[in-house]
Amino acid sequence: MVQTFRRIFEAPSATASFALRAVAAEWGLMLAACVAYVLALWVAVSFATVSFHSKLPDSAVSSLSWCISNVAVPLALGMWIARRDPGRSAPAILTLSAIHAGIDVLAALAIAALGAIGLRVHLDIILVLRVIDWASVSSALHSAAMYATLYPALLLAGALFSRPTSAALRT
Repeated sequence: MVQTFRRIFEAPSATASFALRAVAAEWGLMLAACVAYVLALWVAVSFATVSFHSKLPDSAVSSLSWCISNVAVPLALGMWIARRDPGRSAPAILTLSAIHAGIDVLAALAIAALGAIGLRVHLDIILVLRVIDWASVSSALHSAAMYATLYPALLLAGALFSRPTSAALRT
């Protein structure tokens, strides 16, 4: 962990630049995930309709959506990071997670501040999958907590899956 912070502070502009490229890659992966979600949903709905003559339960739809956007995309992004920056993916993952969590905390503070003066702010970006959900302070803080806990763990898991050894964590 100390070596990870040392690498971040040795070349902060390079680490931040790589993290911003990873954000762009994440948006591309999210768009690909939206296409995969639509195709998977089409297959599931067709199967449920033909085989069981019933509608697909809403819980199945939301579970599929959550798994694709919160598990598959971070795993794929972790693999992308490990391929682009072999052996040094931990600083990029930590920086990327901090950027995401910081943006969500700032959104929560902005929602609270604007709510204090009587304004109501609501931002949802939905590209078939929910990308951004800043409906309230609690939803923005929930998103920040996800980016601070589950997200880096899945990125590291993706980095480890793409590397034959644990070199992804040696930083």
